[in-house]
Amino acid sequence: MVALPPRRLRRRCRLRGTNGAPAGRGAPLTLASFALAAALASDGAPQAPPVFPAQAASVYLDVFATRDGEPVRGLTADDFEVLDGGRVVPIELVPTDAVPISAILVLDTSLSVAGGRLDQLRQACTAFVRALAPRDEAMLLTFSNAVHLRAAGEDRAALERALDQTRAGGRTALFDAVFSGLLMAPSLPGRPALIVFSDGVDTVSWTGAADSLALARRSSTLVYAVGVASDLLQEVVNATGGRALSESGKGLGNAFLRVLDDLRHRYLLRFDPGSPASGWRPLEVKLKHMHAELRYRPAYMREPNP
Repeated sequence: MVALPPRRLRRRCRLRGTNGAPAGRGAPLTLASFALAAALASDGAPQAPPVFPAQAASVYLDVFATRDGEPVRGLTADDFEVLDGGRVVPIELVPTDAVPISAILVLDTSLSVAGGRLDQLRQACTAFVRALAPRDEAMLLTFSNAVHLRAAGEDRAALERALDQTRAGGRTALFDAVFSGLLMAPSLPGRPALIVFSDGVDTVSWTGAADSLALARRSSTLVYAVGVASDLLQEVVNATGGRALSESGKGLGNAFLRVLDDLRHRYLLRFDPGSPASGWRPLEVKLKHMHAELRYRPAYMREPNP
């Protein structure tokens, strides 16, 4: 059973399906699923990191290593040391070349993006879509006054058509857009990553910044921010182990392709938890043989056994 928010909040929900109509039964963005996640994220409980059942055999940790701004390549499991709750745990490196990327493009199409900026954004995202590997998938969400699902799946032509048809206007529902993308990510195959473009701050969302941040901490989805990194986006990026890129204008194309390159050169580590105890589990990752900047999710939550 899903508990919907009060009627006054239901009237304010502005999720839309691919045809612009309110998302209803069978549509990818449903009010029921949105409300369920809202209840999880804003029930007044302390904000929680990703949840792994206490009986789960393994935890997966996505790590990005850079030196002088460039990805560090060729590392093996022997190069890493992972501390789970302060205890060193044995790790295994999962080959990522066999794991597809599921990229969720979340694009600000408010009035401030109209004109040449929208053209540059379309071109940047089209180049991103064309650079995806055949096994990868992508989803396109746009937001202004509302959040719209434009296209999803492996059909590159449909994604490009949706980008071409994107128009700008209205205000900026940034919080709702980030929340919606995080909500949909777990249903996607492979390694989901949210790539959020925005040129400003939220002006119209019915969810709050705390809702998006709480959901990000529960999620295993990476979040990248391109454009203006608002306080919310920077916090979400840090909480998920992603990255913020401040490029704009003609630099957008390179920024989106850098995100894709990052995703292809991240390391996926698997380990068995260092303790069966439930609760908040801080994570620390080190390199044994070299110095590099590491980005990864800083903690997770293990729930008690049912």
